[in-house]
Amino acid sequence: MCKKNLVYIAEDQNSLRSLVSEVIQETFQDYSVNSFDNGASLYKNILKNNHNLELVLTDNNMPLMDGIEVIEKCSKLYPEIDFLLMSGNTLYTKAINAGAKEFLKKPFSVEDLIQTLNKYLD
Repeated sequence: MCKKNLVYIAEDQNSLRSLVSEVIQETFQDYSVNSFDNGASLYKNILKNNHNLELVLTDNNMPLMDGIEVIEKCSKLYPEIDFLLMSGNTLYTKAINAGAKEFLKKPFSVEDLIQTLNKYLD
């Protein structure tokens, strides 16, 4: 049996983290999802377990390390991974300059989330 491809989600708001995880698991069944409540945990897991990791969807404002810092540190090390930033702040330019492929402005609809993820997940 082939190992499922991975998606990492980092979001400090439990309800949004759960919703995004559920949407991905139901819509993209060939992917498994690991979620984190802070940027430091996300960063450590990207470094130690990036085999089969295809996409990282991260919030920006989180404890310990923000999403843009994670993207800046990891996008050049792992160009094969797609990094997407979600935030309630207008950070489009900063996100793209850091290496994000996409910026999702909060609040976003489930339809917007799926449409964005469709660009990156098979």
